[in-house]
Amino acid sequence: MKTKLVQFSYPSSDNASRFGFAKLGCYTVETWELPDAPVAIAGYYNKADAMAHAETLPEPWNPMFLSRHS
Repeated sequence: MKTKLVQFSYPSSDNASRFGFAKLGCYTVETWELPDAPVAIAGYYNKADAMAHAETLPEPWNPMFLSRHS
């Protein structure tokens, strides 16, 4: 089952570079379906914007994400 999560991508990460945040890092909206790695679909400067985007996705929240952010 595919799930969604929000992660922080450090400035040195490929995701931060890909979304234009190579100097600061960013919060990424990701989808994840095992056994594959999570796939970042968007990057945001702040967590609130990333969470707002993730809320629009149809996938359920990843249980590991929820346990860290509840």
